[in-house]
Amino acid sequence: SDRIWPLFTLWKDSTHYIEFLADCENSRCLVRIRNGSGAVSQIPFAPGNFWLPDAPVLVAFSYDSASQALALGASLGCGQVQTYTVAAFVPASAFETLKFRGAMGGYSNDGEVCELRVFGGQIDSAGALNVSTAFADLSFLL
Repeated sequence: SDRIWPLFTLWKDSTHYIEFLADCENSRCLVRIRNGSGAVSQIPFAPGNFWLPDAPVLVAFSYDSASQALALGASLGCGQVQTYTVAAFVPASAFETLKFRGAMGGYSNDGEVCELRVFGGQIDSAGALNVSTAFADLSFLL
């Protein structure tokens, strides 16, 4: 669809990635995960979002290797943080690159993205992130 836009991708290679998309067609967020040679898993979450120009989106990912849970959190336009947990997720490879393109999709199906302004971010490999408090303050933007 031309109304589903990739925003960014955590990337290892073409068979190992986590892609975050704005699903304007269905007013929600969409995450696509490819974890090896199998099929792409699609995870729709955060329904009721309206993707408007200049509305900031804040996203948090956290992986707990002990419980093998991948937690996702997102807030669009400073709205309530909505979360989703992928249970029994064992990454087949470490995601080592952050691309501000998608793995697929967009108007020309080449991973094209719409305009993106990056305000800041933080990658903390030392500990797990609690998605319920991920956006308690904006200190990660400093």
